[in-house]
Amino acid sequence: MKELRKKPHAFDIKKYLSSLLPQKLKEEFLSRVNNIKEKAEIFAYFIVFCREYGLILDFDKIREQLGISKITLRKARKKILMRQLVKPWERLDSIFFEVADKLERKDWLAAVLLFIEYQRRGNRISIKEIKKHLEVKFPISNNYSIFRLRNGKNCLVVPYPAFSYLVCPHGLPSKIDYRSGKFTVRHLNREKKFDYCFVVSRKKIDRILSKMELHYEAVKNSTQNAI
Repeated sequence: MKELRKKPHAFDIKKYLSSLLPQKLKEEFLSRVNNIKEKAEIFAYFIVFCREYGLILDFDKIREQLGISKITLRKARKKILMRQLVKPWERLDSIFFEVADKLERKDWLAAVLLFIEYQRRGNRISIKEIKKHLEVKFPISNNYSIFRLRNGKNCLVVPYPAFSYLVCPHGLPSKIDYRSGKFTVRHLNREKKFDYCFVVSRKKIDRILSKMELHYEAVKNSTQNAI
């Protein structure tokens, strides 16, 4: 009686691609590609997913290892866009990931608020300019509080000064207040005590800081392996 040959196990592209991601992102990636069957579409979504979190990998090398041509990948990307599997608004501006790479965590909140406000004004601000806004010329309290940020399945705990200060877009020393689900930047005015400058919702800040934290962890601890 002839022995039955065991069939070789099919290569699991979803499992492999998820292994290239930090632990906190693996489950989210697998859940998003759960209903995608084609190899090229899965890889196309992987690229979009990585860019959503500011993860820079050698996508051309991975594409070649998976045996996917550039033309096939281009078609797959168009297909997932047409099927609305990708949400453009979920992708952060690269400046936020630059902030995570170049500034200390204690400065992230102020930097994000500044960038958002300058963006509203139709202006682009660099990391160098952001640093100047963080150079406040008066004593700052060392009192720290814990602000718990929640973004979907991810939970991020970020320490930041309970009395955070910055130089606002008007060039005035200002304080960051948090109340009623909003971050409010107010001018430090001795006569009026506090003078309103601008407001950003907590929900928006949660989403940005959570992705910045995951990006930071991925860049710091990443150990990419070839197939």
